[in-house]
Amino acid sequence: MLNPTWWVAFADGPGGGNPAPIVTGADRLSDAEMRQAASGFGFETAFVLAPRAGGALRFRYFVPRRELEMCVHATVAAVAMLMRAGSVPQEVTVETPQRLRRVVRDRQGQVMVQMGRPEIAGSAPAAAEVAAALRIPPSAVGGPLRPVQTVSVARAKTIVPLSGEDVLDSLQPDFPALEALCERYGSTGCYPFALSASGRYQVAARQFPVRNGYPEDPATGVAAGALAAYLDGQGLGPAAAGGYRIAQGRAMGRPSLITASRPDANGEIWVGGPAEPLAVVPAPLG
Repeated sequence: MLNPTWWVAFADGPGGGNPAPIVTGADRLSDAEMRQAASGFGFETAFVLAPRAGGALRFRYFVPRRELEMCVHATVAAVAMLMRAGSVPQEVTVETPQRLRRVVRDRQGQVMVQMGRPEIAGSAPAAAEVAAALRIPPSAVGGPLRPVQTVSVARAKTIVPLSGEDVLDSLQPDFPALEALCERYGSTGCYPFALSASGRYQVAARQFPVRNGYPEDPATGVAAGALAAYLDGQGLGPAAAGGYRIAQGRAMGRPSLITASRPDANGEIWVGGPAEPLAVVPAPLG
């Protein structure tokens, strides 16, 4: 059994954030061994390998059921760990299965990851379809922002505006129906959200992933980036200069806070936040 280093990204207080097991020196492991290890850990796992395409290091990401093309929170955690050890500088280029990405520690100490240019899919589920899978009235889908959209900055997510945080917090989805709906529209997860009047964050959200091996995720950088692109497209500028602050994970007892920027000069979104070592190995999400 591998003995990973455990870090947590995006924690908004004790017990919060998304844990990430990190396995260094993973070049000796086969694909099957990486997937089996992630299954045993019960979390999205970052495997650190020697670079091949011009980066300082290379990442592969596995969840209990499959390999991921990109995982922001595991990247944030792994790079923060390596920066603290002095193994990489405060700005570094890393190889991911999708592409080379820049990772930078900002002035606030957040580790920010370069995502892609937003892509909006031509089709998305109707409000009634999403409402049925989320087990809420169709009138609860929408609120001040419309419509439901499928958005990607790395992997496509179904972005669902809700009428309020009370609706968001009370969601009890029909998970098989929600997975089927996402797969029908080429999405890798559903990200319902509600605007917030909180001074600490502008948006609260929840992530229900497809085929990851667990029903809900406490902090999802890929989805937060897609949501930032959606909000920017709706003309809602971030209240904070650093970007949108997105709260997630509180329904799971793992409060998290993610920062996602508006598109930069190259049209790309940046997503990130804090990371720290995890003293106690958490119970698996599944």
